[in-house]
Amino acid sequence: SRSLFVLHFDGQYQLEAESLDPYVGAGISWSRSSTDTQDAVTDLGINIKGGLLFHPRGSAQPYVEAALNLDGGADPFILRAGLLFAF
Repeated sequence: SRSLFVLHFDGQYQLEAESLDPYVGAGISWSRSSTDTQDAVTDLGINIKGGLLFHPRGSAQPYVEAALNLDGGADPFILRAGLLFAF
């Protein structure tokens, strides 16, 4: 069995646009991976990212994001999509 745990600590800057809300950002990531046959390995990486926030429909705001790990990290390139909820 294999396990992977990743934490991202990012800052981002919102850009101005009419129909979408683009943003850029950077941060650090910390990961820990392990398998049944190997001890746990931790890794610290630096990343840059960019994405789009779509205008909300109801209480959820859809987004898409791409992140590139420049120095280490669990994955060199990550694509994410999801929903942001306001509390």
